[in-house]
Amino acid sequence: LLDEPTANLDFEKQHKFLTLLKSIIINNNKGAIMSIHDPSLACKYADVLVLLKNGQLLEIINKNEKDAYIRLEICLKQLYGTNIAFEDTSNGKVLTWKEN
Repeated sequence: LLDEPTANLDFEKQHKFLTLLKSIIINNNKGAIMSIHDPSLACKYADVLVLLKNGQLLEIINKNEKDAYIRLEICLKQLYGTNIAFEDTSNGKVLTWKEN
């Protein structure tokens, strides 16, 4: 159980920590529950996302589901506004902020 484990870490260390954590979880056949407020990090490293709005459950999304990124983008727009979107890259989907 982790509460904002990447708080106060710089960009590089956030990714190194979450990569190491995911590796440990997979290699030991374990799971983790993490609270994180950065949607980019959550989308990159989590397998299942639980989205809350005003303390209420908005959606639970398993990224392996067929329509996961469509549902996720809809939820993130409800949380952060219509400027947020996913873009396809050679490294997979990336969360972006678009100017109006």
